[in-house]
Amino acid sequence: FDKVLKKELLAEPIRLAIKTDKPVDWPAWNMDWSDQQKAPRAFVSGPAKIRIVESGPARVAIEVAREAEGSTFVQTVRLAAGDGGNRVEFSNAIDWKTAEANLKATFPLTASNPMATYNWDVGTIERGNNHAKKFEVPSHQWFDLTDKSGTFGVTVLQDSKNASDKPDDNTLRLTLMRTPG
Repeated sequence: FDKVLKKELLAEPIRLAIKTDKPVDWPAWNMDWSDQQKAPRAFVSGPAKIRIVESGPARVAIEVAREAEGSTFVQTVRLAAGDGGNRVEFSNAIDWKTAEANLKATFPLTASNPMATYNWDVGTIERGNNHAKKFEVPSHQWFDLTDKSGTFGVTVLQDSKNASDKPDDNTLRLTLMRTPG
C-alpha cells in the first residue's frame, strides 16, 4: 500500500512461482512458449519458519524459510524508516534442486499498461506483453510498469542481470533460477 498515494499497488500477494521448463530443442538456450503459457506447477508456500532478524529504529526485517519441490528458500524482507521506506527490499538465499523448472518472482499489480520499460546498460526499451516470438527478455538493473494514467506504478530493482517477462497488462515476473529439462 502506497501511503502517499493512498493506493494499493498489489492486486494479489507477490509469490515465487515454479514453472515447468522442458524445452524441446537447445535446453541451455531456449524456453518453449508452450511451457510458458501454462500456469505455475507450484508456488513456494506452505509451512514457513518466520523470525525477526532486525528490529531497530532505522530498519526492520523478517526472514521467511520454506521448502518446495526439493529446494529450500530463505527470503529476507526489509523495510527502512524515512525515505528508505519508499521501497521494500527482498533478498533470497535459495538452495535450488528443482529439476525441469524455472523460478519466477511474480508481481501482480494494480497498475495496468500493455507496455513496460526495461533498463539496459545503454538506456531503456519499452516492450509489450508476452507473445510466441518474445516472452523472456533481458532486464539489467530494473524494469517498470507505470499505469496508463501515468499517476502510479511499480519498479522492480535487481542487483544482477536477470531475464523477466510480462504475461499481461498487470503482471511483471523476474526469473530468478532456471534448470531446464
